[in-house]
Amino acid sequence: MQRELQWASGKLAGINILGFAAPGRAAHLGELKKARALSEQALQITKENNFKDNAAGVAAFAALLEAEVGNFGQARGRAATSLALSRKPTNLPAIAVALALAGDSKQAQGIVDELHRRYPDTVANDVFIPCAQALLESNRGDPAQGIQALQVASRYELGPVYSFLPIYVRGLIYLHARKGQQAAAEFQRILNYRALGEIVPAYALSYVGLARAYALTGDSAKSRKAYQDFFALWKDADPDVPILKEAKAEYAKLQ
Repeated sequence: MQRELQWASGKLAGINILGFAAPGRAAHLGELKKARALSEQALQITKENNFKDNAAGVAAFAALLEAEVGNFGQARGRAATSLALSRKPTNLPAIAVALALAGDSKQAQGIVDELHRRYPDTVANDVFIPCAQALLESNRGDPAQGIQALQVASRYELGPVYSFLPIYVRGLIYLHARKGQQAAAEFQRILNYRALGEIVPAYALSYVGLARAYALTGDSAKSRKAYQDFFALWKDADPDVPILKEAKAEYAKLQ
């Protein structure tokens, strides 16, 4: 990745690396400060070249990364940056999921409705919209409806471009519903695909999901092992990342 970054630095042609692959890899390792710096570099290049839709996509992806690790304030800020640049299928789908994860249900629902109205025939309707809608239903206290909303996304859930998002969201909803066995099965599905997970934060975060799921089932030994695997992967992570702080507190209670 370092060689690719050196090539991409400062180049419009390198935006997919600078704006997506490299920040995704950094977030996968818990290095959110590095992910932000890379995203900011990509954002600056696209703005300087007046590629507003591309810039909006970079900011939307950054919002999703922040939301996944629990940096909800950062997620909302990146979402606002993205929306100020553009409101297209290149950024709205990721923002809808990011805001739903961040608990901003009203704005997330508004974006879902906008996507349905303005862009009815995009792939967002089969992947990102169901993920956002599923999270919104769970936030409203109806996890069963959330799981139902995800059915349409099932055929895409192992597509590398979607970063395991439908499976990960399903796991989160089962966790919220305190269905540990079902949640564990979803997170384990992601962890079975290590080769696809090297630049996907949801892969690393699935260790935390798995640990929480096993804790719900009462299997403390498996829960501890999943936390330990997560800590090993995030050994160089920024110490202030919310999900890392939460995982350490939860692990301590298992000792």
